[in-house]
Amino acid sequence: MFDFKSLEKAGSGGFRIVYVHPEDSQKVIKTCRKDDMSSMRNCLQMMRDEILAAQKFPQLFPKVFGISEDGKSLTVERAEILVSAHQEFLISNYFPGLTGYFKKSGAVNFMDFLRKIIDQ
Repeated sequence: MFDFKSLEKAGSGGFRIVYVHPEDSQKVIKTCRKDDMSSMRNCLQMMRDEILAAQKFPQLFPKVFGISEDGKSLTVERAEILVSAHQEFLISNYFPGLTGYFKKSGAVNFMDFLRKIIDQ
C-alpha cells in the first residue's frame, strides 16, 4: 500500500485520483477518490472495465500490472489521456464495423462504449 499524500498527482476524475508510481514514472496508480457507497461502486466498476479492456484489447489499452488487495487501487502503464477527439479515431481504426453503432449506442464516451461491447 502507498502513502498517497507523498506521491505526485498525475490527474483525477469524478471517481478516481491518478498518481505517478514512486518507483517507475512509466506507471501510474489509480485509486478510488471517495469512500461513499455510490462513488465506490462506480470506482470499482471502472477498475473492472479497465482490467477487462486491457485483457481483451492489449494493443489498444494500457497494460495492467496489479490491483491492491482491497481492490481500491490499480497500477497501470502510464498513457496519454483519452479525449473525446480520439474516440472517433479509435472506433474507426480499431472497430470499423462498429462505427455507426457508437452513435446509436447512447454511450457517453469511449470507455462506456467499450463496456457495452465487453458486456455483450
